[in-house]
Amino acid sequence: MNTVQIKLVGSYEAECDSFHVKARNYVSPIPVMARKLMEFNYPADAEVMVTRGNTVCFAGETLQWWAERQVREPENTKLAVYKYNAFNDNKE
Repeated sequence: MNTVQIKLVGSYEAECDSFHVKARNYVSPIPVMARKLMEFNYPADAEVMVTRGNTVCFAGETLQWWAERQVREPENTKLAVYKYNAFNDNKE
């Protein structure tokens, strides 16, 4: 199984290979990065290892697992993990 390393940098920012994402409104950048990587054909079954510096923060879930979720990190409360619903801006 392939491994993808997502590095947390700054507040609500993540990097992986040549990609950089910044999330807003207390949203974790990990799922945002996972969706971007899948857009560029990274393998959905790749194991994701999330680090900040030399510390492993999360490991063991797949890129697809992260891409299918949204994580909010509000101040003074626990992480909230829920299913991702893409915003559909197609006006037909």
